Amino acid sequence: MSPRLEAEKAALIQRAELERLSMTAAWIDARNAVMPPASSRRAARSNPWAARLLRIAVPVLGLSRVGRIVQMASVGLMVYRVVRGLR
Repeated sequence: MSPRLEAEKAALIQRAELERLSMTAAWIDARNAVMPPASSRRAARSNPWAARLLRIAVPVLGLSRVGRIVQMASVGLMVYRVVRGLR
Protein backbone atom coordinates (compact mmCIF):
# COMPACT_ATOMS: atom_id res chain seq x y z
CA MET A 1 0.00 0.00 0.00
CA SER A 2 1.05 3.51 -0.62
CA PRO A 3 1.97 5.77 2.29
CA ARG A 4 -1.02 7.98 1.49
CA LEU A 5 -3.47 5.06 1.79
CA GLU A 6 -1.81 3.90 5.01
CA ALA A 7 -2.15 7.39 6.46
CA GLU A 8 -5.83 7.57 5.47
CA LYS A 9 -6.45 4.12 6.94
CA ALA A 10 -4.79 5.10 10.21
CA ALA A 11 -6.84 8.32 10.33
CA LEU A 12 -10.06 6.37 9.72
CA ILE A 13 -9.18 3.89 12.47
CA GLN A 14 -8.47 6.72 14.90
CA ARG A 15 -11.71 8.50 13.93
CA ALA A 16 -13.70 5.28 14.42
CA GLU A 17 -12.13 4.72 17.83
CA LEU A 18 -12.91 8.31 18.85
CA GLU A 19 -16.51 7.90 17.66
CA ARG A 20 -16.84 4.65 19.62
CA LEU A 21 -15.57 6.35 22.78
CA SER A 22 -17.93 9.26 22.19
CA MET A 23 -20.89 6.90 21.75
CA THR A 24 -19.92 5.02 24.92
CA ALA A 25 -19.80 8.27 26.89
CA ALA A 26 -23.16 9.35 25.46
CA TRP A 27 -24.69 5.97 26.36
CA ILE A 28 -23.43 6.23 29.95
CA ASP A 29 -24.78 9.79 30.25
CA ALA A 30 -28.18 8.74 28.88
CA ARG A 31 -28.34 5.71 31.17
CA ASN A 32 -27.49 7.83 34.21
CA ALA A 33 -30.13 10.39 33.23
CA VAL A 34 -32.84 7.74 32.93
CA MET A 35 -31.71 5.50 35.77
CA PRO A 36 -29.45 7.30 38.23
CA PRO A 37 -26.99 5.14 40.14
CA ALA A 38 -28.35 3.77 43.41
CA SER A 39 -27.39 5.90 46.34
CA SER A 40 -26.01 4.27 49.44
CA ARG A 41 -29.24 5.06 51.32
CA ARG A 42 -31.34 3.37 48.64
CA ALA A 43 -28.97 0.41 48.48
CA ALA A 44 -29.24 0.02 52.26
CA ARG A 45 -33.04 -0.09 51.99
CA SER A 46 -33.12 -2.71 49.25
CA ASN A 47 -33.79 -6.25 50.30
CA PRO A 48 -31.24 -8.79 49.07
CA TRP A 49 -33.80 -11.55 49.56
CA ALA A 50 -35.99 -10.10 46.82
CA ALA A 51 -33.13 -10.37 44.34
CA ARG A 52 -32.36 -13.91 45.48
CA LEU A 53 -36.01 -14.89 45.13
CA LEU A 54 -36.15 -13.52 41.59
CA ARG A 55 -32.87 -15.23 40.72
CA ILE A 56 -34.42 -18.54 41.77
CA ALA A 57 -37.91 -17.93 40.37
CA VAL A 58 -36.92 -16.93 36.84
CA PRO A 59 -35.36 -20.29 35.85
CA VAL A 60 -38.11 -22.25 37.61
CA LEU A 61 -41.19 -20.34 36.43
CA GLY A 62 -39.92 -18.61 33.32
CA LEU A 63 -39.21 -14.97 32.61
CA SER A 64 -42.64 -14.02 31.23
CA ARG A 65 -44.54 -15.62 34.12
CA VAL A 66 -42.29 -14.03 36.74
CA GLY A 67 -42.63 -10.70 34.92
CA ARG A 68 -46.42 -10.90 35.14
CA ILE A 69 -46.28 -11.86 38.81
CA VAL A 70 -43.92 -8.99 39.62
CA GLN A 71 -46.09 -6.58 37.63
CA MET A 72 -49.24 -7.68 39.47
CA ALA A 73 -47.45 -7.42 42.82
CA SER A 74 -46.24 -3.94 41.92
CA VAL A 75 -49.76 -2.79 41.01
CA GLY A 76 -51.10 -4.39 44.18
CA LEU A 77 -48.53 -2.58 46.33
CA MET A 78 -49.31 0.70 44.58
CA VAL A 79 -53.04 0.28 45.26
CA TYR A 80 -52.27 -0.62 48.88
CA ARG A 81 -50.14 2.52 49.30
CA VAL A 82 -52.80 4.73 47.72
CA VAL A 83 -55.57 3.28 49.92
CA ARG A 84 -53.38 3.57 53.00
CA GLY A 85 -52.49 7.14 52.08
CA LEU A 86 -56.17 8.10 51.84
CA ARG A 87 -56.83 7.11 55.45
